[in-house]
Formats: sequence, structure tokens, C-alpha cells
Amino acid sequence: MPTSSENDQALPLATRLGDYRLDAIIGHGGFGITYRAFDTQLAKCVAIKEYFPVEFAVRRPDGHVAPRTSRVADDFAWGRERFLDEARALARFRHLHIVPVLRYFEANDTAYTVMEFEDGRSVAQLLRTPNHRLQPGEVRRLAEGLLSGLHAVHAQGFLHRDIKPSNIIVRSDGVPVLIDFGAARQAMGGRTRTLTSILTPQYAPIEQYALDGKQGPWSDIYSTAAVLHHAIAGFPPPDAASRVGEDPYRPLSVTHANHYDSALLAAVDRGLAFTPTQRPQTIEAWTANRARPQARRPRGNRAFAGGCPFFCSLWRSSGSGSIRCRFASA
Repeated sequence: MPTSSENDQALPLATRLGDYRLDAIIGHGGFGITYRAFDTQLAKCVAIKEYFPVEFAVRRPDGHVAPRTSRVADDFAWGRERFLDEARALARFRHLHIVPVLRYFEANDTAYTVMEFEDGRSVAQLLRTPNHRLQPGEVRRLAEGLLSGLHAVHAQGFLHRDIKPSNIIVRSDGVPVLIDFGAARQAMGGRTRTLTSILTPQYAPIEQYALDGKQGPWSDIYSTAAVLHHAIAGFPPPDAASRVGEDPYRPLSVTHANHYDSALLAAVDRGLAFTPTQRPQTIEAWTANRARPQARRPRGNRAFAGGCPFFCSLWRSSGSGSIRCRFASA
């Protein structure tokens, strides 16, 4: 939950933004504030994210958002445009496992994105339960949703860039949904030459630690594998920065061999290869229909370059060339 100091930065509850009434603060990060709101025209709950980069912005008494100083005014305005660009891109997607963007607008000298309100619990909340992990059937359904959603996102030349347990909502019907994309936040970090609040250690791949690091689908694959690792083991993998040199990562195929499907564990290990080029480069490669011979794992557990029979057995190509998931019930 947001702290009292974070609440001080947010708009007061019951504030009206056009047809929307703000009812609760449901998230507060380094790049924005998310509210649960009520659409008075459609009589439904929505989620509204407000552009509010804490390093560059302040809230004025009248509720408007302003740059902290004249020195950061250009960065603040540039980031607002990237925030709107991201909203425009996401508004194109209509996919079961991607939160729908309904509209975006400017007000209070800042910008807002209106999304469907996903009623459920985040994977982070689920992993705070006494067992601290998900059951095999739950892991399979989570993997299904993430790979299906990411395939659609990557097909449009877009990346999520911030996959972590708190950015995945499991709806009341059990369907996982990706929320809170991080492309605009990453762009802002690159422009301002700061990494503050733009990556999440233990889920971010090593290339996100470099401001000029080359990112691609393989970066989202690493973060997805890190979430699945947490769901299986009950804790996330080591921070990528700690894996430089002698890699402390212990493969799930070794540590959890007696508890989960061995092919699933090998697939997660592959996705968590430290070096970007040693990971699957696309969702299609991660879910290839033919398994390659398992390669010998290099010293230090650095790479897992073998085949991926778990995902191979769960995916097939449709006649149109798209990838569909066909999970067996667990």
C-alpha cells in the first residue's frame, strides 16, 4: 500500500477528472500514481494512471503537476510525451492477458491513462501467502498467460520491460493479466542517465543495468522466467548484477527436480541464462515445436542452451502462423 508521504503526492480522493471520480490509490511508483476510479457515465470501475515522475515533478496546491525546477522542465515534458506514446501503443491491444487501455488524456498539466480495472490479486500478493509459492497447475496457467500476452506484444514491436510479480494481476477467474508496461519509464531513464526506479532487481536482466544495453524480447523472457522461478521456488533468482563473474544461480532443474515437471524447470533455467545471446531470442524460440539436443551447461551455470520440451509440448502453430496455447488441465 502507498505510504502517507506518497499519499501526500496524490490527488485527494473524490477528485473528479472529467467523467471519472477517484476512489482509491492503488499504486505509486517512481513514474506515476495509479488510482481506482469510478466512471460516472458507464457506471463501472476503472484504473487511472497519472504521469508523476517523482524525481522531476511536484504537486501544486491546485492539484496541477509541475516540474520541480526549470532545469528539469524539458525532461518532464519529454517524459509526458513518452507516457502518452506508450498509452497510444497499448490502446491497440485487445488481448485476454494484457490490460486494456480505454483512453488517455491530458489534464492538470500532466497526462492520464484509463485502463480496465482488473479485479483480482497480484502475483506478488499470492506469493506472500504462507507457502510462498504457487502450485504446479497455477504455475502452468501463469506461464500460459504470460507467454500468450508477450507473443502479441512482441509481434507489434513492443516490449513490456518491467515484468515482475506486482505487475501481473490474477483475476478472480484465474486469468493472469500483464499491467504497468515500462517502456516510457525506460526511455526516461535513458534520457536523464539515471536508473532510479526504472528496474526491479532480481527480475531485471543484466542488459537493463546498462543505460545503452541492447534490449529485446529476450529481456522480457528473462523477467518472465524470473517470475516463474519465484512462483516455483518461493523466492526470486539472484540479482543479475550479482551474477557477474562467479554465477550463484542454482538451476531449478537441480534444486526442484523432484517437485515439478523437469521440462518446465529446464525451460525456466533457459530463460534465466545470464548472457542475453544465450537465452531464447523470441517467444517462438522459447516455445519451438522441435526440441534441440540439450547442451552441456557451462561452468558457473551461466547458460542453458538446450531444448525446451515443456513449452514445446504446450504450444502449436495455427494455420495463420500465430501461436496458440493448449495447456492440459492440471
